[in-house]
This record gives sequence, structure tokens and C-alpha cells, in this order.
Amino acid sequence: MNQIVLEPNLFLGIFLSIVTSICLNLGKGVQRIGAETLGKDILKKWRTNPEDRRKIIIWLVGTLLTAIAAVLSVVAQIFLKQSSIFVALSGIGIISVVLFAARIIKEKISPLQVVGIVIIIVGTTILGIDYPEISEPLPSPDFAIYALIAAGISAAVVTYSLKTRSAYGIVFGSLAGLFNGFAAVATAFSVSTGKHDIAGTIINVWLLASILLGQCAFWTTQYAFKKGGNASLVVPAMSSFLIIIPFINDVVVYRLPLGPFQLLAFVLNIAGIILLCASSAAGLNRVLSAVPTAEKKEVA
Repeated sequence: MNQIVLEPNLFLGIFLSIVTSICLNLGKGVQRIGAETLGKDILKKWRTNPEDRRKIIIWLVGTLLTAIAAVLSVVAQIFLKQSSIFVALSGIGIISVVLFAARIIKEKISPLQVVGIVIIIVGTTILGIDYPEISEPLPSPDFAIYALIAAGISAAVVTYSLKTRSAYGIVFGSLAGLFNGFAAVATAFSVSTGKHDIAGTIINVWLLASILLGQCAFWTTQYAFKKGGNASLVVPAMSSFLIIIPFINDVVVYRLPLGPFQLLAFVLNIAGIILLCASSAAGLNRVLSAVPTAEKKEVA
């Protein structure tokens, strides 16, 4: 009987990826508690309101968790061959933030939203099954084209959301996932061009790009929270696109064959996102409405 044996480096990479996922997702959930205090008057709130000060401290704790996740993500990918394996473990982190949102923040999670989250977790988990290997993920002109197309589509969706004042949670959560997904790819580039050496990886323009993209993701989620987006909606949307972006990169840029598990994982993640969109009846009505009106209320 054949036994599956994990190489020590692969095992360590998987372990660090799981810890990274939990820190990132749980950190976002913790940030949700204090996100409402963000703004120009944050220093005034810190000095004059003890409750706001408590929320700011909680937000800083969440920020620390996401910072730890950013460092661990680089270390984890040094031990892994491609970013897709790293992001395939994000489903574990989704479980932590959903439990946190339901138990600690007391967010109301609808049955439809639960189904969407479960589908995303399943899709995330099966993505890494029998995943084809890349010799070395290196930047290419095809990657630049892919990034530009993704940026164009994102700009159109964000413009629609801002214009109609709708779907902030799902749109900006997904946008944060797109930033994080490209950050994961950029980190993989820094590891491969740095020859899997710690110094070569750190002193690398691709790692700088990854850090900048990570900052974009960070502030995008804060904006989503500030606009009232629930952690149980924003974070799964972010995690789903964190998975989808490197996966499409492998298929489109590196021409990896699309296996049955990868195809199913992709479909499940898209289905999960659709269900998360539909979980808010008001948000769904906005999407289906042909004529946006100024009187519409903002929808998370």
C-alpha cells in the first residue's frame, strides 16, 4: 500500500500557511470591532471616550495579528513551491472568523450565508488535492496582462458600488482578496527570484510589491468595515478571491492543466461568493435594480 509522506519543508510550509490563515482571518474579525472608530477624529476619541479607546486597542490587536500573518506568509512560501498551495489552506481561517463573528461580535449570520461560507471552505480545501507543480513561478508578460485585466474589471465593479452606494461588504471584501491574491503571487516571485534564500527573498522588488499590495488589502477591508460590512461577509469574500487569483494565475500564465478538483474548487468558490451576495436581500435588490436611486440606503 502506498503511503503519502510529506517532506519536512513541505510540512513546515503547510503548518505556517495554516497559522497565517488563522492570524489573517481572525485579525480581520477583531479589527471589525474597532473599525468604526477610524477617521480624522480618532485621536480625539482616544483622549475623550474610554469606550472608543477600548475599541481602538482591540483594532490594534487585530492589526498586529494581520501583521504577523504578513510575515508568516513570506516564511511559509519559502518552504512551498507555489502560491496556490499556500492560499489553498485559507478555508481554515474562514472557520475561525465566522465563529468569532457569531460568538464574540454577535453578528447575525443567515442560513444562506452559512451555506455560502461552507461552500467556500470546501472549495478552498479541495483546491490543493492533486495540484500540478510548477518548476519555478517567475514573472512574465502574460502575468502583466492578467494583472491589468483584473485591475480593469475591479475598477468597474468598485465604481458601480460607489455610484449606487451598495454592496460595500462583498465588493470591497473581494477587492481586498484580489490585492492579497496578487500579493501572494508577488511573494512567490520574490522567493523564486531570490533562489529560496532568505536574504535574496527579503531584498527583492517583488517582496516590496507584495507589501504594498498587502497594505492596499488592509485599508480596503477597513473601508468595508467602516461602511458597515459584516466580518462574516467581508472576510469570506476576501478569502475566496485570495484563493481564486493565484489559481487563475497558474492556469492562465503557467498553462497548468485544469484538474477535476481544481475545476470543482473554482466553481464552488464562485458559487460561495454568489450566495454571500444573495444573503442580503437588500443587497440583492440593488444588484438587480436597473436604475440606481440616491435614496437607497447603503448595504454591507
